[in-house]
Amino acid sequence: MKVTISHEFAVDADTFWERCFLDEAFNRALYVDSLKFPAYELLESKDEGGKLRRRVRVMPKQEAPAPVQKALGGAFSYIEEGVLDRGNNVYRFKVVPGTLADKIRSEGEFRLEKTGPKSIRRVVDMTIEVKIFGIGGIAEGFVSKSTQDTYAKAAEFTQRYIAAKGL
Repeated sequence: MKVTISHEFAVDADTFWERCFLDEAFNRALYVDSLKFPAYELLESKDEGGKLRRRVRVMPKQEAPAPVQKALGGAFSYIEEGVLDRGNNVYRFKVVPGTLADKIRSEGEFRLEKTGPKSIRRVVDMTIEVKIFGIGGIAEGFVSKSTQDTYAKAAEFTQRYIAAKGL
Protein backbone atom coordinates (compact mmCIF):
# COMPACT_ATOMS: atom_id res chain seq x y z
CA MET A 1 0.00 0.00 0.00
CA LYS A 2 1.39 3.40 -1.01
CA VAL A 3 0.73 6.42 1.21
CA THR A 4 1.48 10.09 0.52
CA ILE A 5 1.15 12.72 3.24
CA SER A 6 1.78 16.44 2.88
CA HIS A 7 1.91 19.36 5.35
CA GLU A 8 3.14 22.94 5.19
CA PHE A 9 5.24 24.78 7.75
CA ALA A 10 6.20 28.46 8.09
CA VAL A 11 9.92 27.84 8.45
CA ASP A 12 12.91 27.27 6.17
CA ALA A 13 14.34 23.79 5.57
CA ASP A 14 17.49 24.20 7.69
CA THR A 15 15.46 25.39 10.67
CA PHE A 16 12.99 22.54 10.26
CA TRP A 17 15.76 19.93 10.27
CA GLU A 18 17.83 21.41 13.10
CA ARG A 19 15.25 22.97 15.42
CA CYS A 20 12.43 20.47 14.93
CA PHE A 21 13.17 17.12 13.31
CA LEU A 22 16.62 16.54 14.83
CA ASP A 23 16.11 18.40 18.10
CA GLU A 24 15.71 16.06 21.08
CA ALA A 25 13.68 18.52 23.15
CA PHE A 26 11.26 18.92 20.23
CA ASN A 27 11.00 15.14 19.73
CA ARG A 28 10.38 14.45 23.42
CA ALA A 29 7.69 17.17 23.50
CA LEU A 30 6.13 15.77 20.32
CA TYR A 31 6.16 12.03 20.98
CA VAL A 32 5.90 11.81 24.76
CA ASP A 33 4.08 14.99 25.79
CA SER A 34 1.83 15.69 22.79
CA LEU A 35 1.20 12.31 21.13
CA LYS A 36 1.35 10.47 24.51
CA PHE A 37 3.54 7.67 23.18
CA PRO A 38 4.77 5.47 26.05
CA ALA A 39 8.36 5.67 24.78
CA TYR A 40 10.67 7.59 22.47
CA GLU A 41 14.45 7.15 22.52
CA LEU A 42 17.24 8.35 20.27
CA LEU A 43 19.54 5.34 19.82
CA GLU A 44 22.07 6.79 17.40
CA SER A 45 22.83 10.01 15.57
CA LYS A 46 25.92 9.99 13.40
CA ASP A 47 26.99 12.90 11.21
CA GLU A 48 28.67 11.69 8.03
CA GLY A 49 29.37 14.98 6.30
CA GLY A 50 26.35 15.94 4.23
CA LYS A 51 24.38 12.99 5.57
CA LEU A 52 23.12 12.25 9.03
CA ARG A 53 22.34 8.68 10.02
CA ARG A 54 19.96 8.16 12.94
CA ARG A 55 18.06 5.45 14.72
CA VAL A 56 15.18 6.00 17.12
CA ARG A 57 13.07 3.57 19.10
CA VAL A 58 9.39 4.43 19.37
CA MET A 59 6.52 2.80 21.21
CA PRO A 60 3.24 4.23 19.89
CA LYS A 61 -0.05 4.04 21.74
CA GLN A 62 -1.77 0.67 21.29
CA GLU A 63 -4.97 1.25 19.35
CA ALA A 64 -4.77 -1.54 16.81
CA PRO A 65 -7.77 -3.77 16.03
CA ALA A 66 -7.90 -6.89 18.23
CA PRO A 67 -6.68 -9.34 15.51
CA VAL A 68 -3.67 -7.11 14.82
CA GLN A 69 -2.86 -6.75 18.54
CA LYS A 70 -3.10 -10.52 18.95
CA ALA A 71 -0.69 -11.12 16.04
CA LEU A 72 1.79 -8.56 17.38
CA GLY A 73 1.47 -9.69 20.99
CA GLY A 74 2.19 -7.40 23.92
CA ALA A 75 3.41 -3.86 23.52
CA PHE A 76 4.33 -2.85 19.99
CA SER A 77 7.48 -0.86 19.32
CA TYR A 78 9.66 -0.15 16.33
CA ILE A 79 13.04 1.24 15.38
CA GLU A 80 13.17 3.87 12.67
CA GLU A 81 16.44 3.79 10.76
CA GLY A 82 16.97 6.80 8.56
CA VAL A 83 19.45 8.88 6.63
CA LEU A 84 19.01 12.61 6.15
CA ASP A 85 20.57 13.94 2.93
CA ARG A 86 20.89 17.62 3.84
CA GLY A 87 21.95 18.71 0.36
CA ASN A 88 18.73 17.37 -1.17
CA ASN A 89 16.43 17.93 1.84
CA VAL A 90 15.41 14.26 1.79
CA TYR A 91 15.12 11.84 4.71
CA ARG A 92 14.93 8.16 3.73
CA PHE A 93 13.73 5.76 6.39
CA LYS A 94 12.88 2.18 7.19
CA VAL A 95 10.72 1.12 10.12
CA VAL A 96 11.79 -2.14 11.77
CA PRO A 97 9.03 -3.49 14.03
CA GLY A 98 9.96 -5.13 17.32
CA THR A 99 7.89 -8.18 16.35
CA LEU A 100 7.19 -9.85 13.01
CA ALA A 101 9.87 -7.79 11.26
CA ASP A 102 10.00 -10.37 8.46
CA LYS A 103 6.27 -9.89 7.78
CA ILE A 104 5.90 -6.10 8.07
CA ARG A 105 7.58 -3.58 5.76
CA SER A 106 7.24 0.16 6.18
CA GLU A 107 9.69 2.44 4.43
CA GLY A 108 9.86 5.61 2.45
CA GLU A 109 11.15 9.12 2.38
CA PHE A 110 10.12 12.60 3.13
CA ARG A 111 11.34 15.63 1.35
CA LEU A 112 11.08 19.31 2.01
CA GLU A 113 9.98 21.55 -0.85
CA LYS A 114 10.51 25.29 -0.60
CA THR A 115 7.18 27.09 -1.08
CA GLY A 116 8.31 30.61 -0.10
CA PRO A 117 11.13 32.56 1.55
CA LYS A 118 10.32 31.07 4.94
CA SER A 119 7.92 28.23 4.17
CA ILE A 120 8.19 24.58 3.18
CA ARG A 121 5.99 21.65 2.30
CA ARG A 122 6.93 18.28 3.81
CA VAL A 123 5.89 15.46 1.48
CA VAL A 124 6.05 11.91 2.83
CA ASP A 125 5.91 8.98 0.40
CA MET A 126 5.91 5.57 1.99
CA THR A 127 5.12 1.94 1.34
CA ILE A 128 3.38 -0.23 3.91
CA GLU A 129 3.16 -4.01 3.47
CA VAL A 130 1.91 -6.56 5.98
CA LYS A 131 2.19 -10.23 5.05
CA ILE A 132 0.30 -11.95 7.85
CA PHE A 133 -2.20 -14.54 6.67
CA GLY A 134 -5.79 -13.53 7.29
CA ILE A 135 -5.12 -10.05 8.66
CA GLY A 136 -2.62 -8.47 6.23
CA GLY A 137 -5.21 -6.16 4.67
CA ILE A 138 -6.68 -5.16 8.02
CA ALA A 139 -3.20 -4.46 9.40
CA GLU A 140 -2.14 -2.43 6.34
CA GLY A 141 -5.31 -0.35 6.57
CA PHE A 142 -4.76 0.25 10.27
CA VAL A 143 -1.07 1.17 9.84
CA SER A 144 -1.92 3.50 6.95
CA LYS A 145 -4.68 5.29 8.85
CA SER A 146 -2.75 5.53 12.12
CA THR A 147 0.34 6.82 10.26
CA GLN A 148 -1.70 9.51 8.51
CA ASP A 149 -3.43 10.47 11.78
CA THR A 150 -0.12 10.64 13.64
CA TYR A 151 1.48 12.79 10.93
CA ALA A 152 -1.54 15.15 11.03
CA LYS A 153 -1.32 15.51 14.83
CA ALA A 154 2.46 15.94 14.59
CA ALA A 155 2.02 18.64 11.92
CA GLU A 156 -0.40 20.56 14.15
CA PHE A 157 2.05 20.31 17.05
CA THR A 158 4.96 21.37 14.81
CA GLN A 159 3.07 24.41 13.52
CA ARG A 160 2.27 25.49 17.09
CA TYR A 161 5.86 24.84 18.18
CA ILE A 162 7.32 26.90 15.31
CA ALA A 163 4.99 29.79 16.14
CA ALA A 164 5.60 29.60 19.90
CA LYS A 165 9.39 29.49 19.50
CA GLY A 166 9.40 32.21 16.85
CA LEU A 167 11.31 30.02 14.43
